[in-house]
Amino acid sequence: MKNRSYNPFLTLSACALIGICASSLPAQNSKPAAAAVVVKDYLGKERTIYDSDGDGWDDLWCHLHSEIKHRDKSIDTDGDKVTDYEEMILWRDPFVEGPIPRDPTPEEIAEGKRDAAASLALAQEAWEKKKAELAPQMVQLIPPGQTEPDAKLLEATKEVAELKRKATAAAEQKPQTERALDDIARKHGTAREKFDDNGKKQQLVGELGGMPIYIQSLDTLQSASISADELWPASAWPFSENNSGLNLTGTGVTLGLWEVDGAMNASHAELGSPRVVQKDSATLDPTGHATQVAGAMSGKGIANLFFLPAAFNESRGVAYNSNVFGYDTFDIASERLFAATGTINDSPLRLSNNSWGVPGPWIQFDNNPLPPEPQGVDTDGDGIFGEPNVDLRWKWTSLSAPSFQEDPRFGFYYPNIPEAVGGTQIDQFMHTDAKQHLQVFACGNSRIDGPQTAPPTYFIGNTEISSSSQPRDWQNGDDGGYDTIGSPATAKNVLSVGS
Repeated sequence: MKNRSYNPFLTLSACALIGICASSLPAQNSKPAAAAVVVKDYLGKERTIYDSDGDGWDDLWCHLHSEIKHRDKSIDTDGDKVTDYEEMILWRDPFVEGPIPRDPTPEEIAEGKRDAAASLALAQEAWEKKKAELAPQMVQLIPPGQTEPDAKLLEATKEVAELKRKATAAAEQKPQTERALDDIARKHGTAREKFDDNGKKQQLVGELGGMPIYIQSLDTLQSASISADELWPASAWPFSENNSGLNLTGTGVTLGLWEVDGAMNASHAELGSPRVVQKDSATLDPTGHATQVAGAMSGKGIANLFFLPAAFNESRGVAYNSNVFGYDTFDIASERLFAATGTINDSPLRLSNNSWGVPGPWIQFDNNPLPPEPQGVDTDGDGIFGEPNVDLRWKWTSLSAPSFQEDPRFGFYYPNIPEAVGGTQIDQFMHTDAKQHLQVFACGNSRIDGPQTAPPTYFIGNTEISSSSQPRDWQNGDDGGYDTIGSPATAKNVLSVGS
């Protein structure tokens, strides 16, 4: 008996050797070519052996176990109660004792499946861990003709489909929003749209704490103060202190512009269609605020302000070659979703400017009802000719209680409101809906924008109030100009810009 151990996998190994070892079999020129013969094993199952010499035994098995010289089907060399002939059919080692063949029980089959599933799960876990370790070093292949990998394109397709669904739902919600705003206006006896004492348009967007919420356009700043010229080509502006060499002009970029006051003048010489387009049916902004903001963003710089050579275009906007799509805020909930989705002709909008928000509490107005006197004329008979007849006074517009000196709207994070311009709604738009879009909001620059010191009196509505009886936040914010940012610039996911 040879010193061997039983190997249940010998059958598979031997089968794999058929093609390798066939060429090493002794020449049998006088015998016919190997023939496949079907025989039955110990359990009565049919198996195939290859018998070229006609002795009823598999040629390759006999070659591997050449010590078996006999062809007696009753001999059991290893004494395991399975004859050598049966060992040959089962492709087992005739010199190693093995179990008597039997069919597995249902329990054994189930256990084998469980073991296989567990092994597969462990292998999959190990593979995922390995992929995570290698991820920083791996780059997904981009097929020819594509600009992005398949996985990224699939993700973008799903995002666009979801944006379209939400945009359509927001548009369908608009009639309900209009009814809610009408109810708020009736409740407070106010208008959906109104103008403050300085002629600024204000739009009702909701209510909070029993007070109506209005938004209005906010003051703009000179774009030159942000040193945008240092990002332009060096030839565009000769006075840059430190040109970055980035040569950014906004070429190929489309910017969004939402405004309270109305439409921008897209035909203005500094703008011009088709580069600058009003995308909705808003009426022209009579104050020019929308046009001014569009010029700060994308003005071509045709006007020569300082009589410099025309090539320098010193009045140009920050991204003077960019495109601008304009909208008013009347239907912002669905418009921003549709804009972020894009169309067949328009790429998805990735960046938008919003120079509007909840206004600060103080405004200064002319309380004199008389018009200015013409030069040399004494209209009111007071002996003073050519009087300007101006009586500048301060008005507190916050609807806070008399006992609350500060305006609670500063720094306030608005929840959901009907016109969808609350902080929670804007944050959701960028965090969940349009993850590749950034909304830029103006802070309002309301700091130190009040009387500074207590005037003798001020107005709440049309009522003149003694400052000593109802003191207020005379500086329009805390000392040093803090606590002056209004909503929606207080939202967490927006880029808020002030000065």
